[in-house]
Amino acid sequence: MTIPEGEGNYTISLSQKDNRFYAEKNNIQYSQCRLVIAKKDDDELKYVASVSGIWKRDTYAELG
Repeated sequence: MTIPEGEGNYTISLSQKDNRFYAEKNNIQYSQCRLVIAKKDDDELKYVASVSGIWKRDTYAELG
């Protein structure tokens, strides 16, 4: 993903398929996930932020 230079507020999200999509008898649970954001600077990756979603449908990070 390329983000234009300059200031701004950004939201990066990760969404799992809603459990209502599946038949009720399947007893679907959301997976644990982690979103790690890094910035590429020349040939290096620099940590920016991370967030964990523990069995939630939507996980997001707000940057700005």
